[in-house]
Amino acid sequence: MDSLQLGVSEVVKQLRTARHISQQELANSLDVTRTSVSNIEHGRQSLTLSMFCKIALAFDMNPARLLDEVLTYKPKGNISARDVSDPQIRRLIKETISS
Repeated sequence: MDSLQLGVSEVVKQLRTARHISQQELANSLDVTRTSVSNIEHGRQSLTLSMFCKIALAFDMNPARLLDEVLTYKPKGNISARDVSDPQIRRLIKETISS
């Protein structure tokens, strides 16, 4: 799992648990199965841009804000988030989302 996918999986799980939302409740709002939410949270399922936006909206967030949360996520342990903290990569991804 790369750093970006790790960031997505961890941020989705943190947002869900902080809001006291079950995986099933999030799955219902995304129109996917609970297993899909579990797979996203464990980094076993890649997201389409459309699903990324749906997740942001499920948490009442702008997709750019969710992206910022992912890009600034600091993993614990020896994993480096350097490749997703690069300002040029961040700008490119934000431009892609807003177009």
